[in-house]
Amino acid sequence: MRLFVDANILVRCVAGVAARHASAAHARGLQLAVTERQVDEALQVLVGRIGLAADLAKRELLQVLLLMDLVPAADYAVEAAGARARMPSASGDDWHCLAAAMAQEAGIWTGDRDFFGVGVPVWSTGNIRFCAGETE
Repeated sequence: MRLFVDANILVRCVAGVAARHASAAHARGLQLAVTERQVDEALQVLVGRIGLAADLAKRELLQVLLLMDLVPAADYAVEAAGARARMPSASGDDWHCLAAAMAQEAGIWTGDRDFFGVGVPVWSTGNIRFCAGETE
């Protein structure tokens, strides 16, 4: 099963909150993927809101990305208009993640509710923990 990772999960992975879940999911065969836009958004949050130094944020983010496939915009461009139409206006550039999931018939792992009801499976961290066989 393939899941696209939302920017908020990338941030949680760097913060250490979700990194073990991503690692466990990867080890159990879940294929994790991310768009370039979600990586950019996570980096902006890590530096701008959390206050990490840019070089540290990039280095930590690169470690998390070792578990994921980086998907360029060209791979999901065909779904861009449909994804934009399905996303609430307040969700910004989340349409990239949705378009990628639509193009690859995948789900989305997120910590917010922006993706609920948009036509693809949405996974919470609790779902990931269960699927990865984590009991604590």
